[in-house]
Amino acid sequence: MSDSSAAERLALQALSTGGTVSAEIEQQIRLRSTQLQNHRNQPNVHALVQIFTPCAKFFDADGRTIKGQRELLEYLTVLLEYGTEREGPPINFLSTKLFSDAKESLVIYDVGEYNWSPIENGRYVHKWIWTNDNFYLHHAYYKIDHLNALFPMIDENAPNS
Repeated sequence: MSDSSAAERLALQALSTGGTVSAEIEQQIRLRSTQLQNHRNQPNVHALVQIFTPCAKFFDADGRTIKGQRELLEYLTVLLEYGTEREGPPINFLSTKLFSDAKESLVIYDVGEYNWSPIENGRYVHKWIWTNDNFYLHHAYYKIDHLNALFPMIDENAPNS
């Protein structure tokens, strides 16, 4: 089984068995999610990587699995440069469901949608864990729902100018 299908299976399992999250923990996760979004949009790749656990896994929308902060630094540097070159609006995360793992109350899943126009939009699952007195992103899973056009379409029937 691939890492990305294992991540999807774990996320679906958590969805079916997860518990509610206290208001205090929800506020902490929202704060960390805002930091994640802000560091990605600035872009500040070094601050962004520090939001992840040292052994984090990032399952990108193309099916690749990036493991650990060192690989994340390399991957996210290229990803953020790509986004900057497109001069598009920043990425936006919209959380649609927040819940705790059925077995570990300090493992929190944030499930939602993202929009990274003009690049893509889709869905995400962020798995946050409590360690070292804060929540850190341990797994990040992304699935593209729509790939946006990166350049204007050319009308083949238009007269040459």
